[in-house]
Formats: sequence, structure tokens, C-alpha cells
Amino acid sequence: MSKNLDTLLANMGFEENFEENFNLDTKVVQAIEKLPVQDQAHIVRAMAVAKATGSTERGIVRRIGEAQPGDIHSLIAESVGDLNLTVTRSGVSINAVLPFVLFGYNDSVAKYASTLRGFLNGLPAGTQLTITIDATGSYVFTYVNGANTDTVTVENLGNINYQSFLSSMSNNFFATKYFLISVTDEAFATAQFAQPLNYGLLSALGMTGANQMILRSRTNSWMFRKDRIEVVMPEQKIVPDFSFVMSIVKADGFSIGFDFFMSRRLNLNKM
Repeated sequence: MSKNLDTLLANMGFEENFEENFNLDTKVVQAIEKLPVQDQAHIVRAMAVAKATGSTERGIVRRIGEAQPGDIHSLIAESVGDLNLTVTRSGVSINAVLPFVLFGYNDSVAKYASTLRGFLNGLPAGTQLTITIDATGSYVFTYVNGANTDTVTVENLGNINYQSFLSSMSNNFFATKYFLISVTDEAFATAQFAQPLNYGLLSALGMTGANQMILRSRTNSWMFRKDRIEVVMPEQKIVPDFSFVMSIVKADGFSIGFDFFMSRRLNLNKM
């Protein structure tokens, strides 16, 4: 174990009976040391207890270290549904990345007026945004600046109408632990995956619980692919106030694919 963790364990009065045969893998130690000190203590103690009692460490390691192929295969196999969304940019006349929103049923009724507040400040002065729903149920974000117009379209693959899916969230709640993000053109992968993914809750009364994820830092060494990133995270409940906000780079016809594997579903009509 590293000197930093040895010092931490000594300072927290770590149980001596765990120390003799308790050693952490180097990668796990490196992952732990990136966390705040108070979280390090909780994680190490939990892993030590698991070791001492013969319990599995797998779930804890997956949350703080690199997800392994077996973890992802397991999450996919356990999924109760797979939601496939595609986000496509048309036009590059506006010299900026353009934000879009996934989910967020409650604020979608108000054309994402609250969700997008703060994400539009980086656009060229005078840029106007309108949001419409086309015949397929896709959400179309239209950005206009003078004579320049670019669009970002969010559509659901297959035979599911995206508008209907959002509307169903008034009585269907979902949860996800794993999702895959892919791009259609590797030439723009580095720039796209540098765009932060913001996610969290935006309540009708203005209370927020926002988080930000830097996607390129989630790349796992076993993937060896530049066009996709797989994200394993603590369970996120896709409720009416929950949304993902991201920006798409300046590239005409460029698409981002989102595959969400749902870990569970709750239908309020059946409660």
C-alpha cells in the first residue's frame, strides 16, 4: 500500500486485524488516492471489511477504478431495456459548439428554458434558439444568428417516438448504471469527448442537483477505440426532473449516439 494510504489508515485508527493480510492492487490504490480524503477512508474501510468477511469487493472496485469488460457485460445482461438516441448537427454557419438536452420531461414542456439557462452564454451575441418537435417526435434545436442557421436534432432510433417516450415519463421512471456514447467521425472524437456532460435534477421550484462529467477521462484501457466511451456510474434515476446537457462540436452531419441500458423501470400506474 502507498505511504499516503498507510498514513491515512494510521490516523483513522484502522483496525489492526485487517492490516496483516490486507493489500490493495496498485490500480485500485491510484484510483482511491484521487478521491477526497474522507471518501478514501470510507472506501478503504469498506473494502477491508469485505476482505475480512469473505465478501466480494467487485462492486466497490467498479465504482472507484476502471470498469472491466465483465462488469459491462453483466450490466447489459441485467438491463430491462435499451434506449438508443442519436444527436445530429446540421450546418456549421454558427462558429460555436451548440448545447442540447436529453430527457428532462418537465422542462421540455417549457422548451428547456430553465435547463439551458447558462449554457447559451458562450454563443455569439444575438444567437436565438427555438425548439420544435418534428413529425417523427424528434426534438429539433434551431440556432439562428442573423442569416446563419444551424440545427441539432435529438431522435430515438427504432420505432419509438422520442416525444412519446418523454411524455411517458409522467408515469414511468427509469434508472441506468451504464451507457455508451459513440461518434460517427473519429476526426472529431477528441473535441467532442472534451465537451463536459452535465447531468442532474432541475425541480419545478428551481432547486438543482447538478454534476459534471469529463467524458475523455472515462476511457478504459481495454477498449482501444477512439470513437466511443463507456460509462459505468452509480445508478441514475431518469425521473421527470432529470436531464443530460451536452454540446455538439462544429461539424456538419456529425452525430453522437447514446445507448442507455436501463437497470430498472417503475410504472406509477401500477402502484
